[in-house]
Amino acid sequence: MFSPKIYESWKDIQRQKYESILNILGKDFLKGLFSGKRVLDLGIGFGYFEGFLEENKIKARIIGLDRDQEAAQKCKVPLIIGNANRLPFKNEAFDILLSIDSFHSIKSGDFSRVVKKKGFALITMFFNDYTYEKTRQDLEDKLVGFEIVCAFEIRGKESEYVVLARKR
Repeated sequence: MFSPKIYESWKDIQRQKYESILNILGKDFLKGLFSGKRVLDLGIGFGYFEGFLEENKIKARIIGLDRDQEAAQKCKVPLIIGNANRLPFKNEAFDILLSIDSFHSIKSGDFSRVVKKKGFALITMFFNDYTYEKTRQDLEDKLVGFEIVCAFEIRGKESEYVVLARKR
C-alpha cells in the first residue's frame, strides 16, 4: 500500500515518467494500443496515468483495481477495491493489462488469466542501480506466456524498467 501524501508529492515525477513512455513508444502507437480497448490497471492509485492519457486524447475503457480505499475516493475511472493476486474478473476479460509501479507486489500469475490472447501488458517497475538486474529478471519471470515486444529504462529521480508484452 502507498502513503497518499507521498504519492501525491510524486505527481510531477510520475508525469515525467508518463511523458517519457509517450515519447519512446509514440503517441500514435499508444492511441492505437489503447483506443476503444478494455484496460485493467492493477494498482491504479489515484488514476494519474489515466488523467495523462485523457489529456493526450488517448481514450480507453479503463477499470482500476487497488487495495487502498482512499484511491477509490480520488480516482476518476471505475475502481474496484481488491487484491491483484486474486482478480474478480472473467477469463480474457481485458485487452490490456496496465501496471505502473505496483507489479512488484503481484505474487501470482492471475493477471495473465484476465488478458485476452494477443492482448498486451504495459508494466513499469521502479529500480535503483543495486536492484536493476533483479527487478528486470523478476518482471520478465512473471510474464510467462507473454512475448516481450519492447523493454526500456527511464532514468530520473525514479528510475523505471518498462515492458510492453503481448500474450501468446
